[in-house]
Amino acid sequence: MPANLPPQWFVAEVRYREAKTFPEKIQALEELIRLTPKHKGSENLLAQLKRRMAKLKEQSEKQRFVGAHGAPVFSVKKEGAAQIVLVGPANVGKSSLFNNLTAAESEVADYPFTTTRPIPGMMRFENIQLQLVDTPPIVDGEKSGQVFSLIRSADEIAIIVDSFDQIDFLVKEFDRTGIFLNEKLPDFLDLKGQVSKKAIIVLNKADIKSFDIENISQKYPNFKIIPASAKTKANLELLKQNIFQTLEIIRVYTKSPGKEPNYTQPLVLKKGSTIFDAAILIHKDFAEKLKFAKVWGNSVEFPGKQVKREHVLLDGDIVEFHVR
Repeated sequence: MPANLPPQWFVAEVRYREAKTFPEKIQALEELIRLTPKHKGSENLLAQLKRRMAKLKEQSEKQRFVGAHGAPVFSVKKEGAAQIVLVGPANVGKSSLFNNLTAAESEVADYPFTTTRPIPGMMRFENIQLQLVDTPPIVDGEKSGQVFSLIRSADEIAIIVDSFDQIDFLVKEFDRTGIFLNEKLPDFLDLKGQVSKKAIIVLNKADIKSFDIENISQKYPNFKIIPASAKTKANLELLKQNIFQTLEIIRVYTKSPGKEPNYTQPLVLKKGSTIFDAAILIHKDFAEKLKFAKVWGNSVEFPGKQVKREHVLLDGDIVEFHVR
């Protein structure tokens, strides 16, 4: 007998599969259990979900008594919609910015090299969570190899400086270590180990320093450049917006026929994604059964327009899936 699972169940399953922490997994699993129909055809599925819940709670309890001493210091597990690594020289106020943008606490002091290991924290932007990672200061590529290793796996880099010369130094270090910023990889045949990363430049201490923004923009036209102040908290909201925009991701909201959209847990997709991409994110089987969708938002000419699976979505769109 089929379980006849509702579309919301598959959305919850995506949240479970993407959850990174035990509390997130447990919360998503609770929703899966709640959304599973209670009849004979779903008995086995419910039993599996409850066994999984018991195991998760057991693992979560064990984790409380296990330290992180055995984990690699410069390895940070990704959480949230994307991971953004904060990098910069010593004493530019990087940790102060990090503390203001997240609920985490990175040690701050008036002497250099206060931060000696990566420190992750979550930054809320509207209705999604983005992971920021504070890092030890970059001295040079040879001595900061572990930082550059962490950067290679990140989704975006925020370069924190308080002088023009520091930008030149850091960009040269990125080039020397094979990390291209805001540009496509050259079409060479020997690009082994080289990567391309999205990046922004943050000019900290704008409350006490004067920056020639025009000159910096001319030299680095591919970068978004944001003057800010960790001390006065000036332009921190603008900084959040630019971090999000540079990621080139979109948020798509789902709804069932006759019901309100779910604005609390959007689907997060790459810019340029289609209706079919969103359906696959919910579940592969769900995508295969997709007949059409109705869309409300900036990607359509009128609200509730019926579209095909090839329709390209925009940030803030609302989608109502219809399956066979």
